[in-house]
This record gives sequence, structure tokens and C-alpha cells, in this order.
Amino acid sequence: MLELIEDYWTDEKGNRWSTKHFTKQQAFKASESLISCYGCKDCKRCKNCIDCENCIGCEDLQRCERCEFCDNCLNCTACEECERCNRCDVCNYCKDCTECSCSNDLNECIKCKECYDCINCQLCENCKECDGIYEENNVGIDE
Repeated sequence: MLELIEDYWTDEKGNRWSTKHFTKQQAFKASESLISCYGCKDCKRCKNCIDCENCIGCEDLQRCERCEFCDNCLNCTACEECERCNRCDVCNYCKDCTECSCSNDLNECIKCKECYDCINCQLCENCKECDGIYEENNVGIDE
């Protein structure tokens, strides 16, 4: 059962959908697609999420935003096709990330594969403990 609370369709678990983007029927359908999610906003097809926002098809997430097809994310923002993220920001096509982040000017982490404690990554493939940015003749930094 959905209630209209402050411009949001809200279900019994505190998950909510903006009336600007979801009809009541769409919000109901999105609510039914969530499994054990609490306090999420504008999410659908997620499982075991808490306080996420704009997530699609995610599992075991906390405080994420705009995630898609993620797995074990924590404190992520704008992730896409990630796996096992942990404290990532603006990631795309990541896998096995640990503590990735973006540069100060918000250049995205792009196409990372086996990250571990990366910063300012772009087009990385087999990062381990890199702290530099991708360079044309250096595909990932292994240390």
C-alpha cells in the first residue's frame, strides 16, 4: 500500500518514489520489485538495499546513488555495471573495486577492471595499488 507523503509515493518500508517521475501505478510496481529494501528513493529491482537512490538491479547496497547492476557497493555515487565496490565515486564499468575515487575535478573512474585502492583512474585494466591517472602508454599501474 502506497501513501502520498510530501510529493513521494511511500511504501510501508519507507521506500519512496517522486510524484514528478512516477505515477502511483509505476511506484507500486517499483515497490513490488524491491526485496528487503528500506529507506530507498526512486529505486527498482533491488535486493537488500538501505537508503539508496536511483538504483536499478542492485544488491546489498547502502547509501548508493544511480547504481546499475552493482554488487556489494558501499557509499558509491553514479556507479554503472560495478561489482564489489567499496567507497567508489562516479565509477563506470568497474569490477572488484576497493577504495576508488575521482579526481578533485570529478573526472570519472572509467573502465576499471581489477581495482584496489585506486585514485584518479581512467581506462585502467589491472590496477593493484595505483595512485596515478591513466597515461597513454600505461594501461593500469601494477605495483
